[in-house]
Amino acid sequence: MWYIVFLFIIWLNVLFNYYINETVGYPPFLYSLVWFVVVFFHFLCVTFKLILVYELSFLSLLIYTIGVMTFTLGGLATILKFNFENVNLGENFYFEISNKIDIILIIITLIFLPIFIIKSYELAIEYIIYDSLFAGLRNSSVQEQDVGFSKYGLNFAYVSFFLQSYQYVYNKNNKLKLFLSAFILLVFCVFSTGRTFFILYLCLIFGVLIVFKKLKKKHLVYGISSVLLLFSTIGILLNKGGSAENNLKENISGIFESFMQYFIGGLSAFDSFIHTKYSNTYGENSFRFFYSMLYKMGIVENKPSDLVDQYASIPFDTNVYTIYKIYFQDFGLIFMIFIIFSMAILHTFFYLKAINEHKFIYTFLYSIMLYPLFMSFFQEQYLSLLPTWIYLISIVLFFKYFFKNVPS
Repeated sequence: MWYIVFLFIIWLNVLFNYYINETVGYPPFLYSLVWFVVVFFHFLCVTFKLILVYELSFLSLLIYTIGVMTFTLGGLATILKFNFENVNLGENFYFEISNKIDIILIIITLIFLPIFIIKSYELAIEYIIYDSLFAGLRNSSVQEQDVGFSKYGLNFAYVSFFLQSYQYVYNKNNKLKLFLSAFILLVFCVFSTGRTFFILYLCLIFGVLIVFKKLKKKHLVYGISSVLLLFSTIGILLNKGGSAENNLKENISGIFESFMQYFIGGLSAFDSFIHTKYSNTYGENSFRFFYSMLYKMGIVENKPSDLVDQYASIPFDTNVYTIYKIYFQDFGLIFMIFIIFSMAILHTFFYLKAINEHKFIYTFLYSIMLYPLFMSFFQEQYLSLLPTWIYLISIVLFFKYFFKNVPS
């Protein structure tokens, strides 16, 4: 099977990237490892019939492997270009926060939170299904309804939590504020209903731990356990793979099948897509944010493409197509290679700057970019979530001069 050949090539990338930097936080290492794991599990599911899913073709496996190799080259090019020395400057710098801005950020999130909860409850009542308010709230988001301006509180909550995490790992003198910001963000994520909100939550934690070289095996165990627990709980609340009416065995079986469909379904969906006669959309998907702005300004007449993609039958239904679909649909293989190579450069640049300087801004940029990297097997989140990245970075830049790394 072609699986073995391409898995071997991807694994060589995993080993090469670890040899280059010898840290688990090196982005090309993470990217190649993620893709090795997901392709390997797809292989297991096809071979041992763990779930019913279509086998990947030679072409899709080739594309996934080219993506990994491109990311590897992007990281290598960045290291060779900038030639950073891996020097730990943590003991030579002191991090300080001016004017109690960390407390101000918590207060801002607390102002947003009750409004966010009230608006969420109103949507849950209006769109209730399965006699479940939580399912109704999720249904409202599927119907493209939201909680209005209070949704921006989530962005402040992410920044507030990251600031407290950064400060705690640095000097451990803000445990109470860390727990408070963590709880506030958790509430925002729960009421946002999507499971991916928690992935960014974890990426912020892991980003700080990686930069300060504090990441341990137990943190990985906690992280994986948290993802499985949250996936299972939300799945039961939304009647996706589980139900409060089912017994434990039925829920475990249903949740396992649902999890594997989420985990590997995008690979087969993209495989199905590239074998259809699709037409190029020339940037309408990759640059939807800018296209949407032009539409609102009346410069273009056609509406932006839908955020929710069409379902593919593989044979179960899914509407996620890995990171690659919108690149291919817009401009094809060369554009895909360009974007992946560019993202690898950005990832590696932020990573090298963060681990060598420990500056807040670079640590933050490295951490939030872990999210689209880890989600690459699921769907494209670099350009698709551009508004979110702009909001988050804008908040940090606004408060930048209150977060200072100064010589000790």
